Amino acid sequence: MAKKLSVPDSFIAQACDVFKLLSDKTRLGIVLHLMEEPHSVGDLCVKLDLPQPTVSHHLALMRMSRLLLKRRRGKQMIYSLNVDLLRDLAENTFKYMSPSGKTIQAGPYTFSKKK
Repeated sequence: MAKKLSVPDSFIAQACDVFKLLSDKTRLGIVLHLMEEPHSVGDLCVKLDLPQPTVSHHLALMRMSRLLLKRRRGKQMIYSLNVDLLRDLAENTFKYMSPSGKTIQAGPYTFSKKK
């Protein structure tokens, strides 16, 4: 009989939401640029070479899933990564997927948690 995972459904749902968002090339590009520093929609349009409606659509999807935060700077909206959400996701990945809480073995790969 297969062993049931002791991972809460809430964690699985949150991880699935983030991974679905990141599976899109444009959204992953946005995240990679936002890892460097917060950006306006216009900045992201230039960096990604995409029209404003396209970038705004992807930003809205990521905001709804709480992956991004926004703040107003004058007339512009500035977007940044929700570091707390990403930190929680990473912490819970090690909490639920690692017997030691320090490493995760996935095939030939070992992922280690830095302290």
